Amino acid sequence: MLSVELVPGGSGGVTAWGETLVSPPGERIYGLTERIVDDYGASELAPRAVGGLDRKGETVTMWVRPTISAYAPFHHSSVGYGLLVDGTMPGTYDLGATDPARVAFEFELDPGARAARYFVIPGRGHDRILDGYTALVGRPVLPPESVFDHWLGHDELPPGEPVLVDGVPLNPAVADDLLGYERHGIPAGVYHFDRPWAVGSAGYGAFAFDPGRFPDPVGMLGLLRDRGWRSQVWISEWALDDRAAAAAAYGWLAPGSDRVIDLTHPDAAAWLEEDLVTFLEGPEGSLVDGFFLDRTDEVVPSEAGDVYHDGRNGRQVHNAYPVLAQEVVRAALDRARDSGGWLVARAAYTGSSGLTMTWGGDTHSREGVIVPEQPDVGPSTDLGLRSVLVSLQRAAFMGLVYWGSDIGGYNELADREVYARWIEVGALSPLMRFHGKGRMMPWNMPTEPTFDEEMLGIYRRYVVLHHALGDYLYGLAERAHETGAPIARPLVFDFPDDPRVGDLWDQWMLGPDLLVAPVWESGARRRPVYVPAGTWVDFWDRDRVVVGPADLDEPVPLDRVPLFVREGSPLLDLRPPP
Repeated sequence: MLSVELVPGGSGGVTAWGETLVSPPGERIYGLTERIVDDYGASELAPRAVGGLDRKGETVTMWVRPTISAYAPFHHSSVGYGLLVDGTMPGTYDLGATDPARVAFEFELDPGARAARYFVIPGRGHDRILDGYTALVGRPVLPPESVFDHWLGHDELPPGEPVLVDGVPLNPAVADDLLGYERHGIPAGVYHFDRPWAVGSAGYGAFAFDPGRFPDPVGMLGLLRDRGWRSQVWISEWALDDRAAAAAAYGWLAPGSDRVIDLTHPDAAAWLEEDLVTFLEGPEGSLVDGFFLDRTDEVVPSEAGDVYHDGRNGRQVHNAYPVLAQEVVRAALDRARDSGGWLVARAAYTGSSGLTMTWGGDTHSREGVIVPEQPDVGPSTDLGLRSVLVSLQRAAFMGLVYWGSDIGGYNELADREVYARWIEVGALSPLMRFHGKGRMMPWNMPTEPTFDEEMLGIYRRYVVLHHALGDYLYGLAERAHETGAPIARPLVFDFPDDPRVGDLWDQWMLGPDLLVAPVWESGARRRPVYVPAGTWVDFWDRDRVVVGPADLDEPVPLDRVPLFVREGSPLLDLRPPP
């Protein structure tokens, strides 16, 4: 590894720094963001058919933006190196957009720094580059095995007449989920409680379940656990109600904010950590396994005039803040769960890989701005799902090895086919998580038919498949924890000399043995599949063997995603679910 330090000359006044590198013909650039294109907001509110793995020809701003907000000032080059810019200041990459023969970056100089620095990580192969990168910034955490079951959550669990289940009064939506799963033979997973789940303002005033929504929280959480479920709750950097008053009195709020905690203040960070530990060790929280950390990318004061406790301003803190929050939550979990709890977060920056898992933000399957008066304007689109295929693989280059998306999109479902295909993609991602607005259970769909027998079969089949892959995924997690090797792997990781896969964004490897060729286009009943070198067995038809490299034209009925297993893999012991 090479560390390059640039020291400003003269008497000062330097406000920016950068570097320009020669880019040979055919060079590909990977990484930097999970966002498919640098267009803050537009690519999630109205998804477009843009973006791939190769970033060459783009400009990319290094400034964490909601809600597709995993960023890293780190890129891979196909000519055999990775490059990490040290620090958290804003910057811009020109990846051959101005001159195809040049790759350049320019960052604001940290006012407190005497020098600027970047690291060059040489390596033949992307795994070797990630090994060096994660050794520097933090190896991926090793979460408990239960995270590789599927996750089920809703944007809101509305209050209503409680339903008794085994003598425990449950929120009616929770009861419908549990009883529906058992009625239809779907295995339990991780149950997610989103905001509003707690008492007080915005459903998050204090770390206590709202008895108006959840009349017996301890009984409910205990019942979930008895029936095989684990659970997690939504949290953020907000302090509301009495907690906001206390934070304000002690000077623990971020500059100009009435709710964001100033996590550069050691006492404020310790206070939040202690609150989380107290919750996790209390009667309700002792039955909660993980935290879902939101909003650290969205309302944090980020202007040059916003001065934080440690003297940094908003431009210095903005990219750092998600990691500051993740450090506090990780410390609380390690204390209260002996490293057995988990954290999943929306935002990421340098260091996040060693602290958290990641979900891909509010990716939509409908077009338009989501506002309370019109919660889902615009038609259905399959382009949100397309973007997920890219984001999943971008995350691999960034060292974010545990990644999942909101299956069906973060909105009211409008197209059952988009939902079915997203379920298949979710099952073959490291994290499979159902989450969104409104109705989405196969026995109560917002589309026709309301009780959707075909959707129920797809839902059950791919949940069962994901659970069957659990041991395999956990083994890959152990390897990731040791070396940084991603679980979902762009084909260029395993077939670097194959010119066909350098920008192949609509297929991936799940670990070394399973080739995934998902379907994202509504109406598609066939899709081309590229099978790389080797001998492969059709997961669904074990009598069918394909020797690659080969181009296939695969039939893809709505309940089928092309899957090929490397010959000799233990995965061939898994029977395809019905």
